[in-house]
Amino acid sequence: MASHPMVTRSSSFGTAQQPIITERGANCLCVYRTRNENESCIGLELFVNLPDDHTARICFRRPCTETVSSFLARLNTSLNKRLLSFPRKKSQNASNWELKTKKCALVGARILHISAHPDSTHQDIDQNATLEEVLLLKSAVEGRGMAKGRKLLCLHFEPGGETQCPLVFHPARILRCRLITVPMIGCPVVPLIESENACLRKSTFRWFIGKSGNWGEQYIHEGFIFTPCPDQIGCDLRLQICIRNASGEVGIPFGDENTFGAFGQPVRCKWIIQPGPVQNFITERNDNADVRTPADNVRIVSYNILADLYASLPDAKSIIFRHCPLNYLNHAYRLPLILRELISYRADFICLQEVDCGIFEYYLQPALEYGSGMAGIFLEKGLVTTNTGNPLKPSASTKGKGEGCALFYKSSRFELLQDCSLPSMVAYAIETPELHDTVLKVQNNLDRPYPSSPKHFPSDRKADYRKSFNHCFVAGLFNVLHLKKDQEVVQISADSRRLLLVGNTHFYFHPCADEIRCVQARAVLHRVCSVLTGCSVLSQFPISVILAGDINQSPDGPAYKVLVSEVTAENNVHLHLRSAYKYNPSEFTSWVPGFQMPLDVVLYDSHSGLNCVQTLPLFSEEQIKYYLCNDRAVIWKCSAPRADILKENDIFALPNAQFPSDHVALVVDFSWLSSH
Repeated sequence: MASHPMVTRSSSFGTAQQPIITERGANCLCVYRTRNENESCIGLELFVNLPDDHTARICFRRPCTETVSSFLARLNTSLNKRLLSFPRKKSQNASNWELKTKKCALVGARILHISAHPDSTHQDIDQNATLEEVLLLKSAVEGRGMAKGRKLLCLHFEPGGETQCPLVFHPARILRCRLITVPMIGCPVVPLIESENACLRKSTFRWFIGKSGNWGEQYIHEGFIFTPCPDQIGCDLRLQICIRNASGEVGIPFGDENTFGAFGQPVRCKWIIQPGPVQNFITERNDNADVRTPADNVRIVSYNILADLYASLPDAKSIIFRHCPLNYLNHAYRLPLILRELISYRADFICLQEVDCGIFEYYLQPALEYGSGMAGIFLEKGLVTTNTGNPLKPSASTKGKGEGCALFYKSSRFELLQDCSLPSMVAYAIETPELHDTVLKVQNNLDRPYPSSPKHFPSDRKADYRKSFNHCFVAGLFNVLHLKKDQEVVQISADSRRLLLVGNTHFYFHPCADEIRCVQARAVLHRVCSVLTGCSVLSQFPISVILAGDINQSPDGPAYKVLVSEVTAENNVHLHLRSAYKYNPSEFTSWVPGFQMPLDVVLYDSHSGLNCVQTLPLFSEEQIKYYLCNDRAVIWKCSAPRADILKENDIFALPNAQFPSDHVALVVDFSWLSSH
């Protein structure tokens, strides 16, 4: 039997030499906390090389209150059943079936505490103690510290003698792994991984392709993100992962009890590799940009990516997005296009609205960290609870709505100093005396119907007021660590430090809810000014301001006018935002059948040390139609809409085969004013 290496595991309790899972397996007992339905449990996974030359992996989920003696008895029974269940092989000199290897049985098991002191004796763990006391509490995990020793599971076989299995506490492990997106040529494929104690950057990902169930032995790509090539069209795709923790130590292999090696059970994609849209508009947008931008520019992207929570609703399919073939509306098709577009912009900050919670945590956050070196802040919209009394007092619940706003930033250039987010803009306004007049305008009209409400939008002010409480504002105050200069990264000196406040929001959507959006706009401005006021006392450095988001309001609307109004606060703080984009009546950032509007903004304070260098262009109806009709990779099929449309070109509205959301991304380059 091959020997297995020992590695150092680190933790807050110290380090100890412990074995890990290798390609051949290793003798160890992995221990971690888990849940069984609503009960807190302890997970134990035994990997052991048996005296009869077999390798066994046995998994247990036991109550934390189970005693050590009960667990060891269960282990004895399970392991002996496993020994008897191994396949029998026919001997060359025998007419009947018999075990070709040695027959053995487990006759005893115990857990020892091994002291780090060489002169100390090994101690048996109290058999009447609970598993939690021995294995999960802080005092129990002292075995991870060299100064205090470690723990061993000792298994005694007859014949075979004793096998020692060191305990490995809280190893990296994959809870769930899926490939949920259609693999398309030129589009990134990213696994959705739910894990514990894992570091994806330290883990190893190997991608394989095959046809008709025939898989090559050699992987074709190693890395978290895989981008298919044209010669792979029609191939099946699968992934194997060697999961590791932050120290690079191999964790539990993903898969069932028949999986032993460091690379776990393969995860197979249910779609074959397909042609994908070329999305020439991305290339043309970037090509149209002035490449001679100042060396220390900052690029901001704002994008409402259309949450699957909404796109999958029956009304969305049959009414709002009735023009779009359902396969292009599916998030399995849209997500790779969104990710490819985001990565292509090479942004310093990305402000996203309508981000499904799971998509942020398991898809966008790891993909943008791995592909663009970005960290992220996410704030989920909260569900709303309402009192039954009078006056109406809604409040944001601790339970989430399922989508929210995300703010990604290039962590090599910017350091997050303060999270300035608001879980509820309306709740913040109610709690702020300076904003009570704006809130009262809304509350005084709650019993009045809207003068006119468009079709498919109910006229219920109380319901809109209640729902508006879940809208959030995600923002961060950043220290600028480095500037770009002549393609090099330059450290900023202490006497020229720069601070940057970046905010991202999504205002309430109802077309008639201008008063609510005004409350949200004033809440955002007040929050920004309060941060600036606090920083002006603590810092002499200039603070630049950028706000982005989907405000569900055109530039001639009242909420937009509030945002771009001049504000003066305490400590001589002035804020005067202006739009980076110069909109004209023919331009839009959102287009669905019967509706076009510039709803999205990137605003900045030109007096705070920022200069808008350039904006990447928006699109006209004819341009979008051209992109759809001239992509040879994906032929746009104008299938009959699922309801009537108002005009001919609405068949090309957003989303579609080229554009994965009902909004387009705003992309702005800023530079620092030398006077600041």
